[in-house]
Amino acid sequence: MSNVYPTEYNSQNSKKRNRPTVVCTNCKKRKSKCDRGRPCSTCARLGDGDRCIYVSDTGSESPVPMNQFMPKRVKVLKPSNRHAFPRSPDMVSNTSMQLITPIHHQEPEFINLIPNGFYIETKRSAVTLFSLFTDSSMEHRDPYLKAMLTFREIAIKRTMEKLKLKYSAITNPSLPVSFETLSAFDDVNDKIAKKGSFSHELGAISDPTGTSNGPPFIMGNHSTFFAKHQMTHKAIFERFAQYRKNDNTKFNDLETVAKTHIPPRRLFFDRILPFFEMNILDMIPIFNMRILTNELDILYTRVETESTISLKQFDHVVYCIILLMTRLTQLSIEFSKVNHDSYKDIVTLDSSKYIAIVNQYLFQMKTLRKCTLLQLQSLILLRFYHWCAPEDGDGQEAQQNQVLMGTIIASCKEVGINWTCFMENEGRFFRIAKATRPNLEFMDVAEYERIFKMIWAYVLFWDRKMCLINGQECLIGKSFPFKGTKLELDSWFVKIIELDNLIMKINDLCNDLPSHVDLIKMEVLKDELENGFKVLQKYLQDKNHLNFEFQWMLDLFSLAILHAKMIFYEYDTNFMKFHSSMQQLWDQLIYVAQRCYGLFYNDTSNDILNPFTKFYTNRIVEIVANKLCVLTPTFILRMKRLKQLDVSARNLIVKFLYGISSIYFNEFGFEYYRCFKKMFTAKISYKLLNRPADKDAWEIILEFLITELEYNKENENDSDYRKRTQLPDLAPLVNKLATVLDQMPNKEDRANFMDVWDSTIYPIGQYDSEFKLNIHEDILEQFVIDKYTNSFNIFASFYDDASSQLAESTEEVTTRLGMNLPSQQLNGTPMSMSSGYTWSLDQSISGGINGDSLEPGNFELLQEIFEPMDFISFF
Repeated sequence: MSNVYPTEYNSQNSKKRNRPTVVCTNCKKRKSKCDRGRPCSTCARLGDGDRCIYVSDTGSESPVPMNQFMPKRVKVLKPSNRHAFPRSPDMVSNTSMQLITPIHHQEPEFINLIPNGFYIETKRSAVTLFSLFTDSSMEHRDPYLKAMLTFREIAIKRTMEKLKLKYSAITNPSLPVSFETLSAFDDVNDKIAKKGSFSHELGAISDPTGTSNGPPFIMGNHSTFFAKHQMTHKAIFERFAQYRKNDNTKFNDLETVAKTHIPPRRLFFDRILPFFEMNILDMIPIFNMRILTNELDILYTRVETESTISLKQFDHVVYCIILLMTRLTQLSIEFSKVNHDSYKDIVTLDSSKYIAIVNQYLFQMKTLRKCTLLQLQSLILLRFYHWCAPEDGDGQEAQQNQVLMGTIIASCKEVGINWTCFMENEGRFFRIAKATRPNLEFMDVAEYERIFKMIWAYVLFWDRKMCLINGQECLIGKSFPFKGTKLELDSWFVKIIELDNLIMKINDLCNDLPSHVDLIKMEVLKDELENGFKVLQKYLQDKNHLNFEFQWMLDLFSLAILHAKMIFYEYDTNFMKFHSSMQQLWDQLIYVAQRCYGLFYNDTSNDILNPFTKFYTNRIVEIVANKLCVLTPTFILRMKRLKQLDVSARNLIVKFLYGISSIYFNEFGFEYYRCFKKMFTAKISYKLLNRPADKDAWEIILEFLITELEYNKENENDSDYRKRTQLPDLAPLVNKLATVLDQMPNKEDRANFMDVWDSTIYPIGQYDSEFKLNIHEDILEQFVIDKYTNSFNIFASFYDDASSQLAESTEEVTTRLGMNLPSQQLNGTPMSMSSGYTWSLDQSISGGINGDSLEPGNFELLQEIFEPMDFISFF
């Protein structure tokens, strides 16, 4: 008996079953082979059973070579060619969506998206954590761009302290304080106009010496041309000032004001509402128009009969919807560039106080405590308006609506609008009270379910959209595999949910640990997303404007990732991958620039788009065009490292920057406050980058900042100065360079600061001499042709009255400050870009001071590069 138990135990051990595991390719659920029931519970719950397919679990198997695993119909791209120019052909057929390659079969490669840490800015008005791919974050990541911006900031500050005239009053008190500099000259305009003193031509950035290689800023010489455009800048300032004043207005008797601003009933129902339903509704499909029309009719009847807008009955929410729909209709007509005569009654409607009324009505109630369906819809309309409107609703970084978006998402969850709307097995029970708006007579449970799905799909897309545009972390943290094309809902946003899972994975990769991002996985997911969108477009053919926006979002995201990738390899001194990624970034930048060019100058480019959707699509194009203006300088600043490219290549890229900047500011600067606000600093950057052949912009920046750092050390005991400067923190690498130079006993060695930078501080520079960037000269040539020669180029122009007034006052100002400016006739001719001043490193390192002004000798350098007119247009 003693041997029985061991024998039995061993027998059981040897007969243990080995059941192979299978995995659902759809939801990744694992099962034993004897339980192959299809569909699995997860797929059944998500309503996606037809795609439930099992394959053997590969977790314990050796990796399969990528070229053997991939379907034959998918073209394998080499990593270096993944974003090559021109774009690769379609990689996926239009029959189904499949992974390009299984992610777990590739070796991960990690990059750091925040090599200098997160960028947080604190100001009087706000504290902001900039998302990963905003302009500020990209400039903070790139040491060359960061140094250029630091130089520009100091240059503006130094010059404005010298040249800024002090006036007791500001013409436009509604403008921000930053407008004060230019506004100070507005009050003399009327006096000049009355005297007929319009003899001065428009101020221009010109190059009379011919020493600069880039395209000059040239204006027309005809008096008729001047008479036509002399007040353009002032008119734009006045309009933006009025925007701010209107939006910030508060009303003591809100109900009385509201009743006077409601659109006429017949105009709204006969003209505005049909236009909205035909041209705008598909961009914000959150309403049942039959039910909404009934609610609108009830409000108009109550206002006409009872002369009141009841807060208790939530009339004010319906009223806000009316105002927002009217304002959006006006924007659609105004930006369509079609003849406005047939819509004159709509366009001429005074809507200046609409947004102020909406803000006061919506946010004086219990918005942050509880929510109704109509209230949620009005908040979504307001979010949509901020995206489209010419005012600064989303801010320069397109992320200042996070608080409003968070309120919308929280309101969705409060009313029960979430992922469960699309899950068949998650039951829902509605108890609809009699006084609910919309009334049960018009909106039953089935309609609630339908509207909830439409709203969730829309809100979900906007949350994911901002992730692709500026790297903003998604506020909705869940995602599920879902096939929206199977639902019988006529909404582009419902169908695009099929890609939500991919976007969420991209979001998690970027934002979970930005300092440790798997680049290979990111590129695979991005390619999957692009291919998935191509597949989905057969279901979305009637929504060209929304497809248009999504494709531009993907191109924008590619730019951001490629820039981050290039900077990481540069920091890492991986010169082979740096060169490859630099070429990829430039190729993508040129590709996107071509799209912008074709959009504005190709007569057939907009044929597929409804012109009444331009007010919406303009926003994504504006963001992308701005990104081109932000990223192009990063190549110009590195050109001296690329020994295989001559000065003509640098000049061509500078001309390209001028061309793309002219497109951006002329197409959007007249209408969009956020664009106009960027223009003046962009002009300063352009003048710095547009240097003569014997001068390099990066060398000038380094030399300037080294001097500033030396001046900081001399004033380190000055507590006031120490409070207002943070240059060592803003430019840590330059500070390190200054420290190394300071330790060198030989002044001649210190003069070779560029060599020290390339060999010691930023060693990647010593490996670039053999790399030749293909700048695609043939493509860049089309941007060299100035499309605005015979018209008003706002990027090249300067405010005439400000410039002429400055010219008249310069002698007085400079005499008072003891400055020795070049003796030029400022009234007639702008100061030359090269005024003959010299500035040696010996002077700068010793902390040279310009006369008795107690400012660094750097001011002479600023005089050499810039004109006073450059800075008087800065705000």
